[in-house]
Amino acid sequence: MPVWLSYISVFCTVAGVSIVVVYRWLRTHSVVFSVHDPAKPVSGGRLSYPDVQRGLGLLLDDARQFKPDLIMGINRGGAIVGSCLAKQMNIPWVYLLSVNCDNPGPTRVVENRADRSPLRGKVLLVDDALRKGEHMREATEYLRRKYPGIEIRRMVLLKMTIPHLGAEQQTFRNVTVEKAAFETHDASVLLPWD
Repeated sequence: MPVWLSYISVFCTVAGVSIVVVYRWLRTHSVVFSVHDPAKPVSGGRLSYPDVQRGLGLLLDDARQFKPDLIMGINRGGAIVGSCLAKQMNIPWVYLLSVNCDNPGPTRVVENRADRSPLRGKVLLVDDALRKGEHMREATEYLRRKYPGIEIRRMVLLKMTIPHLGAEQQTFRNVTVEKAAFETHDASVLLPWD
């Protein structure tokens, strides 16, 4: 085989590998992205920031119809979604519920509000993703137990519907939300900030 053919072969291999590496890097850094259809289950990859913007628009339309008196976000992801919705709805505060299901019973949910007056009216409970459902379940049970007169509407950007078997079937039983912008059956789907 001529030497020049070997050089061309090496060049093509290096160029091909470089293109793949650069493309994968760009996709993970949201420079090149795909936009998902909210009407279809998301499969593989990551939701892009344009997906999040579209999803927040869907959640905002639903939240405006609900007309919440206040918004509560679950952990940091719920703070992100809740803050975006609150800003668009001119709601001054988003309150945070810190949920840690590894803690024993009464310390699983910690309400982070300086004002400890009883909640009344309509509460919008939000999170970025509903993966196994335990955070949403614990937060909902806490709010219903502590403030029995409130009306709760739950929403997430991404709802994962993944079957659990054995002992996990009871622990991670399906938790419903009233509104999800995107749904998936793929546990590998991520949000841009994951």
